[in-house]
Amino acid sequence: MAASGKANRGSGKMTSEAIAALGAARLARLVLAQAERDAVFARAVRMELAAKDDSGALAHEIDKRLKTIRCSRGFVEWDKVPALARELDQLREAIMGPLADHSLSQAIDSMRLFLSLAEPVFERSDDSSGSLGEIFRQGGEDLGRL
Repeated sequence: MAASGKANRGSGKMTSEAIAALGAARLARLVLAQAERDAVFARAVRMELAAKDDSGALAHEIDKRLKTIRCSRGFVEWDKVPALARELDQLREAIMGPLADHSLSQAIDSMRLFLSLAEPVFERSDDSSGSLGEIFRQGGEDLGRL
């Protein structure tokens, strides 16, 4: 009986409880390791850390990244669009989630900045999948909700 119980616990199934049971230090090491391999993930972690501190820091991080994307000049090939779409969606969600929770006026300003990216992003991207267009459409709806 005890052996079967251990087999079930060690199955490696990812649940909130199983991950929480790893402990903060181990999770921190995993997050740092993943952040070193994935720039989009690293930026998402920085956003979460900024949100923990205050809305001004979060708004600054969001707006800094949005301005960097707006000023970028390189063409985004079709195979790189999913990573850009993922990052834009994470930024949109950060605006609608923690930023809007802390400061509605900052969220509105950031969402307007987000939407101002549409034209420059489309001009330098191959969005044949329509994923970027969908994210900006969602951003427009989100601004209306804010």
